[in-house]
Amino acid sequence: MTTTAGRSRDWLRKQGSLAEVVEHRRGKWRIDLMGLWDVLAVDRQGVIVIQSYLDTKANRLSHAARFTAAGSTLQYLRASKVRMQEHRWKKRRGRWGVEVVPL
Repeated sequence: MTTTAGRSRDWLRKQGSLAEVVEHRRGKWRIDLMGLWDVLAVDRQGVIVIQSYLDTKANRLSHAARFTAAGSTLQYLRASKVRMQEHRWKKRRGRWGVEVVPL
């Protein structure tokens, strides 16, 4: 089974970016980079950090709360010109599709 982070990595690579999954496992838990990011990518415009997840109402609310709690981290990244995105994955007509939401 491919994770949503793996899907985002593969999608970004197809777009021409260098991309790697940066979350790791610790036992049964997945640990995100800085507590927020699943994928780190670089393209011609710079660095992108991505939070990737299955698009459900519960996941959207959970991730919104995490971003609200991480206000200072987001401010530092914005000041450093790092682009931030959510990749919301959903299966449509039997195929995976992604909605890219800039933060």
